[in-house]
Amino acid sequence: MRRMIMYGKDGRWYTTHHRSVGKKLETYRFLVRFIGETGYSPTVREIADEMRVSTSTALSYLRDLENAGLIRREADKPRTIRIAETTSYGI
Repeated sequence: MRRMIMYGKDGRWYTTHHRSVGKKLETYRFLVRFIGETGYSPTVREIADEMRVSTSTALSYLRDLENAGLIRREADKPRTIRIAETTSYGI
């Protein structure tokens, strides 16, 4: 499988599998839609269920989105995901 390179807001380069880039983008779109519709962020379980992945995989997607500067969140607190003000970072 080919690897893709993502450039994070922190200035570091990240590599990831091509397939997982699509899932991360899908996760980001879900977050934008969910927060827009409800006014609060989904839980990790809700993200995992929507993406049809495990909670640990959902957490890794969130970490990658955060590293790319697309979201902000407070670790170990539920429903604290915020969409970051971005230009064209990351995925």
